[in-house]
Amino acid sequence: MENEMDDLKNIWQQAKQSIPLTKTSSQELITSAESKIKKIMQQHYGTIGVLSATVAVLIFYFYYLVSFKEIMSLIGSNLMIGSLIVRIVLEIFSAIRSKAISISDTTTHSLQALIAFHNFRKKIHGRITLIIIASYIIGFYSLTPEMAKYIDFKWMILMHFSAIIGAFIVYKIIKHSISTEMKEIENLVEIRSNLVEQ
Repeated sequence: MENEMDDLKNIWQQAKQSIPLTKTSSQELITSAESKIKKIMQQHYGTIGVLSATVAVLIFYFYYLVSFKEIMSLIGSNLMIGSLIVRIVLEIFSAIRSKAISISDTTTHSLQALIAFHNFRKKIHGRITLIIIASYIIGFYSLTPEMAKYIDFKWMILMHFSAIIGAFIVYKIIKHSISTEMKEIENLVEIRSNLVEQ
C-alpha cells in the first residue's frame, strides 16, 4: 500500500509537469483517456484471442492428432496448455478491471484504483509472465524423450532450433506489446491525475 501511494505521488507530480492544465480542457482529457482505455481493451482481447487459438491447436495436436503415452510427455503437454490457460484467465481478469475504469470519476480514490491496475499489470508482465514462459518451455522439452523415439535426430535438432527462433520472435513481440500497453496505462494515469487536479 505504501509503494502504491509513492507511485501515486510520483506519477501525479510527473503528470502535473508534463500536461499543462491551462492548455487542455477537461473534455479533451476525458476523450483522450477514453481512447486509451479502448486501445488497452483491444490489446487484452487480442491477447486472449491469440492465446485461445494456440490452446485450441495444442489440444487438437496433443489429444487428437498425436497420442503421447509416457508420463513425462503427458505432464509436458498439460504444462504447455495449462500455462497458456493461466495467462488467458489473467487477461480476462485484466479486461474486466480495465472495463470498470470510469474516466468521468475524478476522485482521488478513482486515481488510486487506476494506479493499482497499473501495478497489477506490471506484476503480470514481470514475474508471472516469466513463470508462464518457463513452464511452457519446460513442458515443450518434456515431450522430447518420447518424440525422439519416432523422429530422426536431424529433425529433432531442426525442431529445437526452430523452437528457439520461434521463442525469440515471440519474446520480441511480447516485449513490444508490453511496452506499448504500459505507456498507454501511464499516459492514462497522467490524464486522470490532471482531471483530479482540475
